[in-house]
Amino acid sequence: LSVMSLLATIEKRFDKTLNPVVFLRTPTLKHLAEMIKGEAVATNSSLLRLSAGKPGVRPLFFTPGVTGRGSDYVHLVGELDRSIGAYAIQIRGLRNRETPHPNLEEAAQDYANWMQEVQPKGPYALAGFSAGCILVAVIAKVLIERGERVDFAGLIDGIPPPGIEFPSAFTSAH
Repeated sequence: LSVMSLLATIEKRFDKTLNPVVFLRTPTLKHLAEMIKGEAVATNSSLLRLSAGKPGVRPLFFTPGVTGRGSDYVHLVGELDRSIGAYAIQIRGLRNRETPHPNLEEAAQDYANWMQEVQPKGPYALAGFSAGCILVAVIAKVLIERGERVDFAGLIDGIPPPGIEFPSAFTSAH
């Protein structure tokens, strides 16, 4: 939490966003200073690449949890097979001058768009932790309505919201 607070302060002060994944791999003051001087990403980056993966291997998209930050998944991604690309969606509005989404449906539409910029066609793989599980279900619904296929929806310590049909491996005929 202290690291995220520090990075948030830097974002406000220098009007740039630093990649927390890069910092957490080498968490030293010298490295942080180097990042502030040069390796910044655009302030509107809401899709954080956590792992490059291998070409041709479908990436895994993580939905934002209660903090809204993609860096919540850094350690989990470190335990995944390196061939799997991993991206974390960050809530719009965390940075200066960003307008938060007015509702869950509009957020899910944007998040699906961002995913499709990385991976234009399905099948898609999504995962979320706790509050992020709701977004997994809503984004999956958006993608399915667009004619896409979602064949992995990982819910970590959460359940889909009532009213959204979400097939289970235990109840699905497939």
